[in-house]
Amino acid sequence: MPELKRRWINGHAHALVLDYHQRGLPASASLVRKRDGAVLVRWSLANGTHPRIARKRPPLPSRDLLGEMARLEARFKAGTAAQRLLSRQPRRKDWLQGLGVPTEILRDYRLQRCDEPGELVEAGRDRGGRSLWLTPAAARAWLRMSIAARRDGVVLEPVSGFRSAAYQRMLIARKRARGLDWDAILSVSALPGFSEHHLGTTLDLHGGDGAVLEESFENTAAFAWLSAHAGRFSFRLSYPRDNPHGIAYEPWHWRFHPQAGQ
Repeated sequence: MPELKRRWINGHAHALVLDYHQRGLPASASLVRKRDGAVLVRWSLANGTHPRIARKRPPLPSRDLLGEMARLEARFKAGTAAQRLLSRQPRRKDWLQGLGVPTEILRDYRLQRCDEPGELVEAGRDRGGRSLWLTPAAARAWLRMSIAARRDGVVLEPVSGFRSAAYQRMLIARKRARGLDWDAILSVSALPGFSEHHLGTTLDLHGGDGAVLEESFENTAAFAWLSAHAGRFSFRLSYPRDNPHGIAYEPWHWRFHPQAGQ
């Protein structure tokens, strides 16, 4: 019979449970809530050395395993997303100035202006290893949703969260410099000042395998799970097929809509 070894993390509300093979190598690790024994996150272990999580990571020496699990535990505990707080003073300016957007496009543009928040928190890392910034309420909802998905065996991997209007302007300018016309650009990208990513409440998501930010995401287990459960966490798909905003279908783009008290 496999041996069970229990290690407490930080001595607070959660336990790290390691299951061992008969030969003495760890086979799996689980993050367990002490209060009711619920398994919040489970990792399979490769060769007893490192956890296999959503994206590939270099092997960790066994002596670093507990430290890595502690960092993961801190990242995925619901309601504790604010590992780092970013207080900022959003600049209010005309981000369209100098882009040469045709007057007729501005006259008929169907997206609403999106103001940047003054406060963001770090809600873990995105798929590229960069800090994932969201508003505090959106960060708490995202962490709860990601935990629930993992408990159901589904990977939800963030590709991007908050994106400033300044960065959006740079993206649009680069596309124009490559010779793309406005119809091609605006079918997939919002004008700076109009992107939901400015709000700090929007996530582009991935399922861990396959192409990123492609329509094929709708065929993944991640999209099926989101379609069934994201509403419980106040996330909604922003751009379904034939949406009234003139944006192409984006099954990966989900926005948090806070409810009263969130």
